[in-house]
Amino acid sequence: MYLAIILIVVIAVAAAAVIYTTQHPKSKTINVVIGVHVGDWFTYNITGESALYSSDANPESEYAGFNSINGTTCTITITQINGTVVTFTQNWGWSNGTHTQDSQWLNISSGEQSNQNGFWMLYPADLKINDYTRPGGYDYVQVNNTETRTFSSSSRQMNYFGIQGNFTDTRDPTGATQMQRIDYVYFDQPTGMLDVYTDVQEYNNPEMTLAVIWQLTSCSLWTV
Repeated sequence: MYLAIILIVVIAVAAAAVIYTTQHPKSKTINVVIGVHVGDWFTYNITGESALYSSDANPESEYAGFNSINGTTCTITITQINGTVVTFTQNWGWSNGTHTQDSQWLNISSGEQSNQNGFWMLYPADLKINDYTRPGGYDYVQVNNTETRTFSSSSRQMNYFGIQGNFTDTRDPTGATQMQRIDYVYFDQPTGMLDVYTDVQEYNNPEMTLAVIWQLTSCSLWTV
């Protein structure tokens, strides 16, 4: 089990890192706009990549199910909107051919959610550079950049941010066993919905790097 020793580091595009805490109130607020609608759906392909640098490195020892990630899909379907709370289903297609479905809600302003292990990469619409991704929350993550992405039939504006955390393994009394986690998130500016999410985890004992990638493959709003 890993315990966070650095809360949040926002990675700027120019490679400068800024550490934010919750000790200071947010100096700006924005009107939270919901960019998705009931019935909208988004399908993602989920893959895993690994680089093992030690003979005893085993992805499954730190990330249960990692070796069966490839071939997994997840479809997010919006079912209800109440203020800033969005409810949706998650339809999972697993690599063994089975399917499961669950439902959860997410407050896109505060980041509160009904399932702490569920989907969280949905944000307010029309955020600009330096806007807080959770205007009513406490994580102080800001949009780092906006860029244009070209799809098969259209071009769309994508917001980007990165967060980094350093963790120590509580099973090691010396504190020497550590993991660095870096998350990169690209999300559609008009809807606030995830486009690409990359979760990179770097372990020092045993030494290995794991990456899990969510990639949008189709949706109801534009042709991917």
